[in-house]
Amino acid sequence: MITIQNILTNLLIIISNILVGGDELIILKQKDDFQKELIKRGYSKRSFARSHGIAESTLIQISNGKQSPRPETAKRICEGLKVNFDDVFTII
Repeated sequence: MITIQNILTNLLIIISNILVGGDELIILKQKDDFQKELIKRGYSKRSFARSHGIAESTLIQISNGKQSPRPETAKRICEGLKVNFDDVFTII
């Protein structure tokens, strides 16, 4: 479900990316769906991050929609969940 909070969070990410000179952003499509995928596969955010070489704080920020993952991190997340990139993320 798209909420005002999701829209505002994505706008803040876009603005911060513009300020640091980035071209494109990778955005988590649905925070709730992401959390459900972790649970279905038996992971907490902490255990998923540790077992896939991602900093725990980074994964938490990505899963809360407060940080855009680097391409390598997005790839690790997709490989760990065994999903396609487009199932979890979008590029804007």
